[in-house]
Amino acid sequence: PPRTLFPLGVLAIGADGTILADFRPPGRSPLTSLTKANDHFRSAARDERPVIGEVFTDARLSPAGVLPLAVAIRTPGAPVTAVLLAPLPVDDPDLFGKLLGMKIGRTGRMMLVSPTDRRIVAASRPDDVMKSVADPGVNSALDRRLYEGDEQPSIATTTGGSRVLG
Repeated sequence: PPRTLFPLGVLAIGADGTILADFRPPGRSPLTSLTKANDHFRSAARDERPVIGEVFTDARLSPAGVLPLAVAIRTPGAPVTAVLLAPLPVDDPDLFGKLLGMKIGRTGRMMLVSPTDRRIVAASRPDDVMKSVADPGVNSALDRRLYEGDEQPSIATTTGGSRVLG
């Protein structure tokens, strides 16, 4: 079956929060819960740059969680006129599928963590998705990766006591 870049649809929202257009594939739930009150919408409109929001759950859209993307629409020299908002299901195979299918290390587990809210956005074990990772200061290797951009290999111990390559 044909795949679409935004399987849940796309919203165009005016700078005042009014929905200008709501495109969604047939049978999909309305995206109206993703409007003005959400930080990613306000950030894109205010900062005039693309925004990747925090993962949230909405069973109507995706049982695994939703990752919102937002980008401001403006004419050069004019204020922002609208924001395009596209929610992506975190279990969409085109988003993280190949990455999560890789076998790494002894267990082969892989996870992607949001630095904003320290939640697991995607994981090779579906039960791990949307769980929080250790608080800042508990896992120094994770902290270095999330906040300092450290890409050096390291070995860390998880809160469950497993030694992992990070």
